[in-house]
Amino acid sequence: MPSASPVYETLTSRNQLRLQELGERFRLARQRRQWTQKDLAAKAGISEGTLKKIEAGNPRVPVGFWLQLMDVFGIADEIELLALPENDRVGAAMDDRPIRQRVRSRTAPIEFDLGDD
Repeated sequence: MPSASPVYETLTSRNQLRLQELGERFRLARQRRQWTQKDLAAKAGISEGTLKKIEAGNPRVPVGFWLQLMDVFGIADEIELLALPENDRVGAAMDDRPIRQRVRSRTAPIEFDLGDD
């Protein structure tokens, strides 16, 4: 049996919770419309098993399938609000430096404390 990718081992508990909450929101949206999992899976063009994984918040489901559900629920355009440059406070704080075409890794990453968390 192939080993699990280390990417899934590094998913923080906070981000896992976010995925579970999003999956629950999709489940609620489906139930409010009185659709079965089979109905929604067909509308989104995904398998019923994939839908079950999404509703459970499984991080192994490709983001494209999550977007398919967003499209069915009429909220796919909301994805355009994510990661807007004007909302990138850390990037804005670093704007004084020229943007390099090639970014090389450093021994220690630059961190900014914006005092939000």
